[in-house]
Amino acid sequence: MTQFNTPIARRSDGDLDVFSGLLAVAFLVLAAGVVYMAMNNIKHSASSANANDGGMFKLVDSKRSH
Repeated sequence: MTQFNTPIARRSDGDLDVFSGLLAVAFLVLAAGVVYMAMNNIKHSASSANANDGGMFKLVDSKRSH
């Protein structure tokens, strides 16, 4: 008997394991961070406290005087 003839036990049922759970948790934390940063950028990029002209993708000039 050689080692090349021995059957290899492989699972092909696709069960979820610890790493799948960690991947899901990491994705949720990443998504929550992106939403949090987008909401803060909307608030920070508004021209005044009452203005509603801020946006997720609006760039803020760092040399703007307040």
